[in-house]
Amino acid sequence: MQTDHQAKLGEANQCVKGLLVALKVPDDIATMDVGKGLKMLSLEPYWPYFEAIRERENLQTIAERLHIRLLQE
Repeated sequence: MQTDHQAKLGEANQCVKGLLVALKVPDDIATMDVGKGLKMLSLEPYWPYFEAIRERENLQTIAERLHIRLLQE
């Protein structure tokens, strides 16, 4: 189970990196808060990048919780 999530997390990292390059996201936008970026209509071309970051963060949280659970058992 944990290895599945690690694999998904790795895929999510690659997706974020790929979108960063493919969408030519400027540095100042790349470091912006995800929630803020998704609310700004002027940044709509970069929304796939922000959505990928949000998905990666969710997967990271799940992986951390699984790790903690394994340590507790």
